[in-house]
Amino acid sequence: MTETISTQPTEHLWLIGFSLDPDTASPDFYTLIFPGDRDEPLQNEGYLIFFSDPKLASHALTFAQNDYNPTIHLLPNEIDAVYDVAQTLYLLNQAEIDNEAAIVNCLNIMFDLVRATTLPMPPEYKRLLYALADHLTFERELTPFFEQQQITRQSVIDAFIWCMGAIASKFKLITQPNFNHQISNQKETIL
Repeated sequence: MTETISTQPTEHLWLIGFSLDPDTASPDFYTLIFPGDRDEPLQNEGYLIFFSDPKLASHALTFAQNDYNPTIHLLPNEIDAVYDVAQTLYLLNQAEIDNEAAIVNCLNIMFDLVRATTLPMPPEYKRLLYALADHLTFERELTPFFEQQQITRQSVIDAFIWCMGAIASKFKLITQPNFNHQISNQKETIL
């Protein structure tokens, strides 16, 4: 009996978008996630790789230093999730309830991205954000969390903004298919 080995990709990569501008409906940039025990974002030389258009996903993969294997990993043909950073900040600052779980979803992907930067999150920020994520995994109401934990909204917002800064300091954005040209132009500007 001959065993047939499938040559079809078996693992779906996740295409995720991030929205920063509250006045636009579509994401501002995208990345790919390699799902697994530890979801890994697309990376190159220690930097997170983002791209401005989902059509650039296959091009961005050519720079992946992740364990990308086209015989295993299937490139997505649609956006799997959009994380609205502006909405998350608004909810953290103003909301009593997060019915759509926007905060916990944004925190969870942010934890993956910050971990991939290898920048150590300050322990107090980590404590605050992980406690909030744990709470919002089972509850949707924000006010009891802040009251019971005696944590201010501003301290959570500060921690969230630190994470966004850590991500921003360790990412490269592909806006056109010629990524190497973009990188060399960035280096020339720095020099």
